[in-house]
Amino acid sequence: MAPLTGSTISGNTVEANDLVDGVLGGGVFVRGVTSITSSTIDGNRANNKGGGLFKATFSVFGEPPPPQDTRLDITSSTVYGNVAGISGGGIYSLRPTTIASSTIAQNAIFGGSGAGLLFADPTLPLTIRSSIFARNVVDDGSPPPRSDIATAVQSPLTVAGTRNLIMSASPNITLPVDTIADDPLLYFLAWNGGPTRTIALGVGSPALDAGNDDGLASDQRGANFPRVSGSGADIGAFETQQPLSDTIFEDGFDGAIVPTPTEHAYDDGDGDTNQGPPSTFDPDMLWGNYYTAAPGGEVITHVSIAFGPTFPSLANGPVTFWLLEDDDGDGDPRNAYAIASVTDAPIVFNDNFSTVNFLPTWVHGGFFVGASAKLDGGADRPARVDTNASGHDSWFFYAPDIAATINNLAAAPFGTRNDNPAYVVLPGAFMVRAGGTAVP
Repeated sequence: MAPLTGSTISGNTVEANDLVDGVLGGGVFVRGVTSITSSTIDGNRANNKGGGLFKATFSVFGEPPPPQDTRLDITSSTVYGNVAGISGGGIYSLRPTTIASSTIAQNAIFGGSGAGLLFADPTLPLTIRSSIFARNVVDDGSPPPRSDIATAVQSPLTVAGTRNLIMSASPNITLPVDTIADDPLLYFLAWNGGPTRTIALGVGSPALDAGNDDGLASDQRGANFPRVSGSGADIGAFETQQPLSDTIFEDGFDGAIVPTPTEHAYDDGDGDTNQGPPSTFDPDMLWGNYYTAAPGGEVITHVSIAFGPTFPSLANGPVTFWLLEDDDGDGDPRNAYAIASVTDAPIVFNDNFSTVNFLPTWVHGGFFVGASAKLDGGADRPARVDTNASGHDSWFFYAPDIAATINNLAAAPFGTRNDNPAYVVLPGAFMVRAGGTAVP
């Protein structure tokens, strides 16, 4: 198998009426040397083994002699929400395996063992470094050993590596002595920046600053997200980015530093019209506003949006609230990239604002906040507009799937400012606001 880098494997299923050996690897089935880096494997299913990934032997006849024998290496990757019928909800491996700076969480099995990782042969080496195994479960709620890591047979296995957070493992497994077993306080899989979705760490997580960089320059998301941001690397695939701040005198000598609240809005709270796609197609629509961050950057904590009442397709699915970073601050979100998202369903409309909270997220230069939803053309008009405000910094986009193009909105089939007379009858600012605190 060629190296898998910066990729997403999601939503695949392999099943059969009988649980035969061939029903393996819902997302990935591999025999050769396998390297997975900066990728996300989520939401896959196999009704036997290896919901997310199954690493088999080279052939039914076994392995070639070293050094041609095969192995599995996973680095800076996320394995989340996969399901297997028997074992290895996230990963099932028959070969030597190394997992580094990765997060394996919320995978499930319907029986058996090893909901996160089933490492079949304890006579082979298993190495885990600076990685999280957490909340991988059996459907009947069974406690360990049937959860995060297990082996196919109960022979002793000593795991090599260091600086991990592993909530549970089978009794025959000896973990590195510095392994943390506490709840890592994970958020859900979301667009936190970069080309793939990741899982952020909650406030007070024991994984914060407790890992090592393992020689990596960035976390799973890539170059804009250094692997070490703080006193040390975080455990797992996601590194919490610390805002840049001058704190030389932050010791009381020059007085306490109090963060300054920030609020961004173009509208005056009085909407005049609602906007949506024409009746000729049913797109996924993204609409929102581009703002300039405070000097030195700021931390965005919430987004507030007013929705039009003409939104009948809302019953068919929720709305995704987005926060995008634009490093060059050029006023154009088409080269921005997603750094946070939340899914919710608005329950108030017209000039009443629906507010969602984000994991505190640092932005600098320019940023774009908005909402997306799959709409019925000609019927849905969810984007509330204040026509008394300029639409120069308000943008909207149409695409078959906004999430698939969110990190490159220039590739969306359609996108324009909300003051473009060729497409907008009643120009104005979308009633989309953002708030947080300026970096002191």
